[in-house]
Amino acid sequence: TDLAAWAHQDVPFDRLVEALNPERSASRHPLFQVMLTVGQSLGSGPELGHLTTEFVVPELRIAKFDLTFGFEEHRTEDGGAAGFDICVEYATDLYDA
Repeated sequence: TDLAAWAHQDVPFDRLVEALNPERSASRHPLFQVMLTVGQSLGSGPELGHLTTEFVVPELRIAKFDLTFGFEEHRTEDGGAAGFDICVEYATDLYDA
């Protein structure tokens, strides 16, 4: 099942929802309620001549899903492990702080 999913990873999300045609409810997301993301820290921003750049992740202050766990991996200059930043977002109408 996993290999079949990887073989179709380029299918647009809207087409997937249309093909699966899940029962719709305004109280929840149609395909999943919990999301897990893992990424690497990008470090400093790109060099653009004399401009100073940095990566900025805007805080939306609104949960897109019932529960989201985000992990951002950090590395040392020599590539060694330097820890994770962990972010948890949740729907306040479902969970208490």
